[in-house]
Amino acid sequence: MNSVKASFAGGVLHSTDYFSSRDHEEGRAWLVLSSCDWHVLLPRLPASRITVAHARPVTDCQELDGWRWRLELGGWHLPLPRRQILSQRPLLPQPYTHAERTLTLYTHEMKATSGQSVDSTAPRRVGGGAVCLKSLQTLGIGLR
Repeated sequence: MNSVKASFAGGVLHSTDYFSSRDHEEGRAWLVLSSCDWHVLLPRLPASRITVAHARPVTDCQELDGWRWRLELGGWHLPLPRRQILSQRPLLPQPYTHAERTLTLYTHEMKATSGQSVDSTAPRRVGGGAVCLKSLQTLGIGLR
C-alpha cells in the first residue's frame, strides 16, 4: 500500500506529505505520475549538477514480476520499486525503442552548497515546503 499522498493542480504538484514521511527520512525517492510526466520526490539535493536523466528497468527478485525502475540522475541511481510509485507503474517501452518523458525533480532542501549546483531558474515553492529543483527536463526511458 502506498503511504505517500500528492495532489496536482493543472499538471503541477500542489502538495505532498512525502517530506514528512519515513521514506524521506530513510532516503527513498518516490515517483508520482501525472499524465505522462514524471514527478520525482528526492530525499536530498543531488551531489552534483544533473545534466542527463534515464530510467531503466532492472531485475529485482523482490518485485512480483521480477523487475523495477531505476532512475539515473548523472551518477546517482535511485531505485523505484512499485511501492514507491504513486499510481500505476509506468509500462516498459517496446523492445529496442526509446520513449521520452518530462521529468520534474523536487526536494525539501533549499540551499545549495559548493558542489551542489542546481541547473534551474529560480526554484518554485510547492506546498509542504518542497522546492521544485528542475522543471521540464527530458527524461529518456529506454532499454539497453
